[in-house]
Amino acid sequence: MAYCAIGLFIAQVMGVYFQASIAKFGVLEWSDGTALWYWMQNPTFSPPDPFGSAIQAVLQFLPVTVAVTYGTLLLQLSLVPAAFYSRPVRQTILILAVLFHLAVAATMGLWSFSLIMIAADLLLLIRPHESTQLTATIHWKTRPLRKDVA
Repeated sequence: MAYCAIGLFIAQVMGVYFQASIAKFGVLEWSDGTALWYWMQNPTFSPPDPFGSAIQAVLQFLPVTVAVTYGTLLLQLSLVPAAFYSRPVRQTILILAVLFHLAVAATMGLWSFSLIMIAADLLLLIRPHESTQLTATIHWKTRPLRKDVA
């Protein structure tokens, strides 16, 4: 029963990413690659100075703006089938997704949304048996060093 619930949750997260990425293609600014420039010009969503001014200065370069905007779309599209990827690919995409949502939180101030999406990404990309392996690996790598008694 638990695996069924996880499966339904994974399907829902895949649907969220599918809708989020596909809906953006109907908006001119997302299609032409300038959406993030416009978002960062809006005082409601841009970070306060000096961080906001630095981001706006970087986004003045069209190639950077287009790369970041299309990178957002590409990441969201790649998360749709991500549950079916191999473990190393899922781990890489998980790192990118966490960094992406932390960037959203830091630049737009959407901390609660970003933390919820990071939790959803963890459930989407880490299998139940992998989570125990991950916990054991973290515990092993962070354990105190043993002092040998001479």
